Amino acid sequence: MSHQQLGAYFQDNAAWPNQLTDLGAIQNTLGVAIASGANTYIASGQVRANGVIEFQATRTGNTYVDTNALQLIPSTTTVGGDVAITWAWSGVGNFPPAYVPKK
Repeated sequence: MSHQQLGAYFQDNAAWPNQLTDLGAIQNTLGVAIASGANTYIASGQVRANGVIEFQATRTGNTYVDTNALQLIPSTTTVGGDVAITWAWSGVGNFPPAYVPKK
């Protein structure tokens, strides 16, 4: 999922969307199709009402990765009436820090 689509939604609506609890809701609301299923590494995904994007990994071969989630967390700053969004990665639970993207 592109966090840019979520950022564009925020810019257009001055708010994050209501919680999107599954991949179908993400596609229907943001227009972003997310591959899942037997040939991918995504078991599930959601967008929380605060803009946090979270995905559960699967089939990576690493027990800690497969049983935990990865988040992309937004923060906003207003400068001169314009809102800027910055994003930070975070692992959930025992997600190995070595696998959390730096940018």
